[in-house]
Amino acid sequence: MPHDPAQHDDFYPVCFAKSVDFDTFVSTSDPRIEVHTRNHHVRQLTNSGWAVGSEGDLDHATALLDGMPWYYVCEYPKPSVSWAQMVFGTNAGGIHRLNVTSAERAVTTITPKTLRTIRNKNALDIALHAYAVRRLLQMNGLNEGGGTGRQVVDRLGAVLAG
Repeated sequence: MPHDPAQHDDFYPVCFAKSVDFDTFVSTSDPRIEVHTRNHHVRQLTNSGWAVGSEGDLDHATALLDGMPWYYVCEYPKPSVSWAQMVFGTNAGGIHRLNVTSAERAVTTITPKTLRTIRNKNALDIALHAYAVRRLLQMNGLNEGGGTGRQVVDRLGAVLAG
């Protein structure tokens, strides 16, 4: 009988996700799951996206963003496209949005406890996103401000604690 690929550790997160509710999935401390649910974007940008137990380096990730001539922030399509036009000197046109969840299919049943868990496990990713958005808006002349990634994390920590 052939080996069942679903038994392999590579498939464990999918099998686990199918066997538990969302609350349980995001709150588990199993490193095979946390590699997907804890600060993945920061770790990915700092060459440690699949390293179990690595938190990543926010300062390194924000420095990498600062070195990028352009990036797209999906929540801000118009400023993202406008910035692309400034950088690349051409009319970038619209970037089509695919796989957009409709309002009637959006998940609205996340408990406050689960939301806190997600925020706590992803404080560095949340700070990176805030930094990326602030830089995007600055590049479009829409926002004043600044600060290092660490300063963003410190401000975020105060918000999460309050």
